[in-house]
Amino acid sequence: MQKQIETIRDSSSRVYRDEPIIRTAAQAANLTPPQYREMRKIANSLFYESEARVFYEQGKFMEDFEDEYTFQGEFHRYFPTYQAMTDIQLRGYFAWRTDVRRGTIAKTSLSFVFVYIYELLNQIGVQSAEEGFYALKNFWEAYGEVDAKINNYVRLWLNDYVVYNNLNKSLL
Repeated sequence: MQKQIETIRDSSSRVYRDEPIIRTAAQAANLTPPQYREMRKIANSLFYESEARVFYEQGKFMEDFEDEYTFQGEFHRYFPTYQAMTDIQLRGYFAWRTDVRRGTIAKTSLSFVFVYIYELLNQIGVQSAEEGFYALKNFWEAYGEVDAKINNYVRLWLNDYVVYNNLNKSLL
């Protein structure tokens, strides 16, 4: 009982003072590159379109975008899309994708990996179907060593990609 009284006295003697707010909410929002807001507007303008169409249009808009951001969070979705991500997760994804395109393959959320694969399947970030095939194949080989969970999916999708895009059958 004596210990409880001492604890109450200690906590009641604390003085709380005003602390400066380092950034207002509006200032913090401005730290996110404006492309993310524009990307969200695309989804709003395509409200009645399919999720696949929204993903494609947003992906084409962000095709050449690069970001530098240290992401410490997680992103897990069964069918991942940009719309399913928060702004912080989007920044994490695009920073990771920037590294991948520069040749640095690091383990990340499997959902990020599938968004990148979906981009390649939709020829986002490549100039031709053939370039897309090799980009997907090379990514699969590199990332498959980091996380083998993608192997079964990409093997099948590469074959579908060849047939769908009428590429040389020797790529099967």
